[in-house]
Amino acid sequence: MGVFTVKKIISEKKEPKLRQKVQLALLCPLTGEDAFFGEGAKVSVETALSHLSKGGAFKKFSIELLEPIDDQNLTSEATVSASMAVRLNPHVCIGHQKTEMTLVSAPLFEENKIPFISMSKGTAPVSNGWEYLHMGVPIYRDIEKTMADYLILERKIESFAVVVADEYEFRDASRNFISSIDKGKISVKQFKLFANDEKFELKAADEGEVEKQIEAIVFFGVGPENATKIMELFRSFGGVFSKSPIVAFGIPADIDKDYDLIEQGYTKELVFVDTWNPDSDRPVVKNFVKDFMKAHPGEQKPNRYDAGIYDAVMNISEAVMKLFDSGEDVDVFSDNFNVQLNLKISEVFREGVQGMNRYASFDDGSLLGGGYVFLLDKSGETKMVFSSEEDIEN
Repeated sequence: MGVFTVKKIISEKKEPKLRQKVQLALLCPLTGEDAFFGEGAKVSVETALSHLSKGGAFKKFSIELLEPIDDQNLTSEATVSASMAVRLNPHVCIGHQKTEMTLVSAPLFEENKIPFISMSKGTAPVSNGWEYLHMGVPIYRDIEKTMADYLILERKIESFAVVVADEYEFRDASRNFISSIDKGKISVKQFKLFANDEKFELKAADEGEVEKQIEAIVFFGVGPENATKIMELFRSFGGVFSKSPIVAFGIPADIDKDYDLIEQGYTKELVFVDTWNPDSDRPVVKNFVKDFMKAHPGEQKPNRYDAGIYDAVMNISEAVMKLFDSGEDVDVFSDNFNVQLNLKISEVFREGVQGMNRYASFDDGSLLGGGYVFLLDKSGETKMVFSSEEDIEN
């Protein structure tokens, strides 16, 4: 009798492919007088990761925040904190509020091929020389255009004085502002400020007389003490300047807290621009503010730095998603992963240069940053008077 061998056929179930984990390092002040920035930065990253997870972004990958590293917001600590980050061997790093710190750290991240998203506003003019350095804050080019649009379209200003501190980040910002102006219709007189502890010198940056009485003065990188000196000097010019010109600040700063030009009688209105409005009615902003305040130890509202960190994480996630959807062979443990990711980060952040935080997959306005103009008058009340929100939504 023949022996029959029966083979048991087992249907093998394929194990689901594990999501690959992208590790994110964060450099921020955790001690010292700026420690509150670090608290906010950590909460912003965690809020962004929570929103991404709930929104279904983490199907093929996830992003893990490593233990934040204290940079104390001091240039002297930048090398130490960057070295600690490099030792962690993350796939990407966010950090630094100061341009000087970024310049110190950039070579370390470049050498180790770690994409570094800098939160300092002066990164844009210097990032071209570095392959792995990227600017994390909203694109200031459109911030300055927002200010120009408000002053020209809303306030009908026809003659400006532009005063810029002699530092590269402020020169770059003033150029963006001036390039937004139709010089055939609008008169612009430029001044350069050279100031330090021992020197104060204001020079006309262009030749020629003032064509029209100057109605608005726009400062770039001018601190409170120097702003007062400049206004006193301009007042001595007599009829060249209107008796009460609008004083505007072309880059984000806490103008309403630090400057008292209204009290001193130099102007009736201070106008300043910002990348962030925590009171915006946009759903993405309201959701972030609510969840941030719930998670923050002090239950405080997020500031522009917190919002910038959140947007940076969103953009990193977008870059990772592009990489995993690209059809390339992707493995977070490979030596080539950081190189691949850096190319996608460059792609995402360069798309943003075309407009205010307008990234290819974020045309629905799902990032927080925008362009907002605020006005402070004699009443002491600060109110938003102009924004790019309509442009962002549409």
